[in-house]
Amino acid sequence: MVDPINSNHQQQQQQQTQDEMEVIVNYWPISFRKLYGGYWPKNYICFDIETTSIFSTYDFIIQWGHCVVRDQRVVDRVSVLLDWSKEQNLFFQKCPNSNLDEFFKNVELQYRHRKCKIHPDRLKREGLPPLQGLNYIWSFLERHLKNNSIFVAHNGLKFDEKVLRSNLRFLLVPDFQFGPNQLIDTNAVEKASQLIHDERFHPLPNDNLRSYFKRVLNLHVDGVRSNLPKHCYNKYIKYALGDSCRRDFHDASFDAYCCHVLMEEWRKYIYEDVVKKPVFTKSLQDLPSPYLNDRKRGQRE
Repeated sequence: MVDPINSNHQQQQQQQTQDEMEVIVNYWPISFRKLYGGYWPKNYICFDIETTSIFSTYDFIIQWGHCVVRDQRVVDRVSVLLDWSKEQNLFFQKCPNSNLDEFFKNVELQYRHRKCKIHPDRLKREGLPPLQGLNYIWSFLERHLKNNSIFVAHNGLKFDEKVLRSNLRFLLVPDFQFGPNQLIDTNAVEKASQLIHDERFHPLPNDNLRSYFKRVLNLHVDGVRSNLPKHCYNKYIKYALGDSCRRDFHDASFDAYCCHVLMEEWRKYIYEDVVKKPVFTKSLQDLPSPYLNDRKRGQRE
């Protein structure tokens, strides 16, 4: 498959220098980089999920999307839809007081508000029965987890992993989660890249990828944005894919592909064998106390 990322950036992007485009990766110590192999990955799997929340109590996966990257190029890109009306007993296990009309009304509402690209009619037409769709997702994940593949997702640790864990319980998969060094969260990378001079957004000595990214995601700083369809679109994606791509967000396959775009955009500004030294204006003492305790005991989760 030919990877369609446009390498000819518009003039505005071309004028950005490496000094202007800071990437937190350049400040990570070599020991921390070794957790993902030492060099910015050239082989990885980007994924995303789209869901519909019922009464804010349960998220049903309605779309899975992934793209497999080998030597920096996409070699496989897949989208799978799940129609929960085709196995209603599963739906009512989680939402006994709801109904499928309300479920599809929720899907349509998200579609109208451009929070999801999946129209209810398409979901009914193309969607797999949920167990079939979940079996496909689990088979894919299990195979690549066993191969120690690196996964990439935007806000994957705070959202996608939790939804996968709850949905995969329908297959009796207990407490699913990625390994401590198997998921790169692009949301956390972009957030930390804007806070180079804040020591709280740098790895602690005993951090793994999971503990570091979760801390970054949980720390709030006013004015710092890192979401995919707005911030990352304006900073990176529209220069790589063109202005018209903005209407494609909230499709799981496209959002997964955008994570690939981010990985390759950052690569242009990463010095693989150099560790830059930041000048801190905020220190670890400003961390909430649980994080300071984590530093002492090297907590992994």
